[in-house]
Amino acid sequence: MPSFALGRTQEVMATIDYYERKGVIPSCDVYVDSPTAKKITRIYRQFKNELSKEAVRMYPREVLKFTGLKEVKSRVSLKVHRSQHRPSVLISTSGNLSYAISPRHLMEMYDDPKNLVCLVGYQDPGSVGYRLARGDSVVAVRYREGRRTKKVYIVPALHVKKFYSFSGHADARTLFKWVRAAGKSRLVFIVHGEVKKSIALGKLLKSRLGLDYRIPHRGESFALDKALKAAR
Repeated sequence: MPSFALGRTQEVMATIDYYERKGVIPSCDVYVDSPTAKKITRIYRQFKNELSKEAVRMYPREVLKFTGLKEVKSRVSLKVHRSQHRPSVLISTSGNLSYAISPRHLMEMYDDPKNLVCLVGYQDPGSVGYRLARGDSVVAVRYREGRRTKKVYIVPALHVKKFYSFSGHADARTLFKWVRAAGKSRLVFIVHGEVKKSIALGKLLKSRLGLDYRIPHRGESFALDKALKAAR
């Protein structure tokens, strides 16, 4: 399960634990392979009183601690693939299978139809996760091995399933209401979205609120004072 380290990984951990308790899914080992996610989970545990009432009820003692959970380093989780083990879940970053350690896990799993990749986050166009979800017969995977970056073309045999219930993003209507409530804005930068949808949102903000908008490209930078003057 490729997953974003902040928020999404912790949500996935709790969901697996919940459905194990209910008997919906069988008991299994859950390997969380992300140093950043481990640090964030530590903060969840430290500030337990800031969590929802449901989370506190679910974890009366230590938050996100359950049978089968193994928060490990990458070298440990990668060895799991090469050893005899019971059915397991591996949660790792990045969430789109293009960076960090998740491509390495994919390389260990892609050729076995008994394996499943669960996509629990937004898969940006061009990412490995996007191509898997689209059903591409051949997918290019880049991954780091030591200091070297390798590029391999794989023919995926594993199953791929996309889950939409984990999405935490607001839709266009909610974003519009949020910008309108912000008050005296003149310029909006629209980021983290597909280009066509970003343009549609920008046009909506311009026609309804008279706001200027920019959709930054990768590597593009703006001097805010100059951008604001140009938007007047």
